[in-house]
Parts: sequence; C-alpha cells; structure tokens
Amino acid sequence: MKPISPVIKRDSKWLRTPNKFFYDEEKINEILEIRQSEWNEIQQYLDTKECLMSFLQKALNDPNPQKCGKCSNCLQPIGSDFPTDIGLRAAEFLRKKYIDFTPKKQVKADALSEYGIKGEIPEVLRAESGRILSRWEDASWGRIVAENKHSGKFSDELVDVFVEMICDWNLKFSWVTCIHHQNIWF
Repeated sequence: MKPISPVIKRDSKWLRTPNKFFYDEEKINEILEIRQSEWNEIQQYLDTKECLMSFLQKALNDPNPQKCGKCSNCLQPIGSDFPTDIGLRAAEFLRKKYIDFTPKKQVKADALSEYGIKGEIPEVLRAESGRILSRWEDASWGRIVAENKHSGKFSDELVDVFVEMICDWNLKFSWVTCIHHQNIWF
C-alpha cells in the first residue's frame, strides 16, 4: 500500500496534512540503484571505443545494431599530421560565429498583463534585434564568458572580442549595455 503524503501542494504553497511521514527506504534505494545504473551506462557510453550509434542501439535492445560510420569513434581521429593552419582557421571561424538575436513579438496572454500587455507586444515597446557573442560554455567564447562571470569581471580579451563583434556588425548604434539579472548575464 502506498503511504498517503504528509504534505500537499496547493497553488504555489506546500501544506502539511494530518498524515504521518513514512520514510520508504526500500523505495528510495530502488530509485538510487536505477539512477546509479543509468549513470554507469552513461559513463560506459563516454568511455567506449565502439561505434556510438551501435552502443545506443544495444542499450535500447535493438536486435540488429550497426555501425553508423559517422560518429567520432567510427571516423579516423585527427592525428598529429593535421595541419595547424586548418585548426587555427577553424578556431577563428568558431570564435566569429555570432548568434543573431530576434526578440519575440508576442508573449503569453498573462505574462505582462500587469503592464497592460496581452499577447502582442506593441511595436514601440519591442526590443530590437541584436547579436550574442556565445552560448553558455560553448566552444567559442562560452567557456571564457563563464569563467569571467564567476570571477566577477570580464577580461580585457573578452571586452576586445565583444567590441570586434559590434564593429563587424556594421550597424550604427547609440549605446551598448550588459544587463545582469540574478544568475544570468544578458
């Protein structure tokens, strides 16, 4: 028999019920065992030298797993004879792969109702399109952005790259801003 919960959620609040709390150690251990098994399988996937698609097919009980010929394990690894200039050009390409930002024109009906906005945002209040330097911890500037954020200030290198991104954009603008909101930098 499943024990009755000692708490219930009503709207956004948790409320105590008269039911006694029961610590179901057996159920908790079952769940922990499943999670540990899943974690071990993920680690095996990360460590395997076999075809990644074939590994996944076996994990999903596919009766006929086959090599994909496309994953990093199937393809030849980059050797020491890989030309340095190609690697540098690839890195430069990634570092200049800016992300265009297109703001939304509509919001959920009740999202901004306290401001009298329901659904479509009036054109005079809409944000303008923009550019994003990186995604959080991506291979271009994301890791440096994350490190700088955690250190509490942005490095001169990152500021220089940001200026370069703005200059490459070829737009006239009045100002640039960085908005910090709790744990998120905009």
